[in-house]
Amino acid sequence: VIELVGDANQALPVLVLRAGEGSTHASGEADGRQFVVGAERIIDALVARSLIPPPHP
Repeated sequence: VIELVGDANQALPVLVLRAGEGSTHASGEADGRQFVVGAERIIDALVARSLIPPPHP
């Protein structure tokens, strides 16, 4: 995690996007990679990409 997002951004859980990919749910960026921190934000990012269904209310 530290290699991808740096010492200052090692909170978990974290979803690190591929270099050059972006997300409106991104929490930050390091070395040209955006990342999403926190379970709820990660779920929102995955739902937005149609990778998982939305959570049940």
